[in-house]
Amino acid sequence: MKKKFLIFDLDWTLYNPETQALFKWVPELIKHLSQWYTMFVSTRSSDEQTKKILKDWNIYDYFEAVMWSTTMEKSEKHVEVFEMVSESNNFHQHCIYVWDWNIDRYIAKETGLPFVKIWKEWKDYAEVDSVLEIEDVFKKAR
Repeated sequence: MKKKFLIFDLDWTLYNPETQALFKWVPELIKHLSQWYTMFVSTRSSDEQTKKILKDWNIYDYFEAVMWSTTMEKSEKHVEVFEMVSESNNFHQHCIYVWDWNIDRYIAKETGLPFVKIWKEWKDYAEVDSVLEIEDVFKKAR
């Protein structure tokens, strides 16, 4: 298993609910990042919808674990599950949370994870305009 970890939110981070499609560059980026990172998805979407999105776009297998709200309400518990799945003693030192909404910001802060916000709103964390730009931030992070 890889020694660095990424937790992605789904809607508005990887997936555009308005067009009902992944952002056009996401499949290639996920495949690329999978070379170095063990990746997870934490979403408020249903398990059925999330599985369909990730499987339809052939990226489901790139994620070590996917947590949705129908299994467990989105909270710090998702991060705890990912930490257990990772079997890493240094999970929090080598994990980055990528998100787009205030609940994710709260979860990242509560669990002590560095985080990257897609789109601009707050100024107290790393932020980028699109997920395509996150590799530069990852290189500077833990």
